[in-house]
Amino acid sequence: MAIPVGQMVNVVVGKDGKVASKVLKVIKANSRTTMFMEVDKENRKNIFRKVSTQDIAFTGIVDSPYVKPELTSIFLKEGVIPIKWESSWDGIGASVSNNTSTTRFYSNHSKGWSQKAAWYKANSQFNAHFRT
Repeated sequence: MAIPVGQMVNVVVGKDGKVASKVLKVIKANSRTTMFMEVDKENRKNIFRKVSTQDIAFTGIVDSPYVKPELTSIFLKEGVIPIKWESSWDGIGASVSNNTSTTRFYSNHSKGWSQKAAWYKANSQFNAHFRT
């Protein structure tokens, strides 16, 4: 069975006789790797996980106590756990947001008439009269 890209699936892993599953969204599937996205609503983060296609043992809808029956299940080989994957853009975004919070850009327009009026008022040689 083909891996349904864009759908939520049960990813079932087993290690040392213990079995666990998570509901993840398939975001990319090609001949070498399959990438999943875990949505962490409490912390408002998306965690990306990647697994080699060779490590997938079975894909299909099964009746098992470990999975939700209405979703497609992807069973991984014994001892294989999807690794966390971080894109190079994640590091760039973090550094840009830190720099923009400390750097302030000011336009000359905001310095406009208020500073000029104070300067003209202090230098009476220009004969500018302002009501205060």
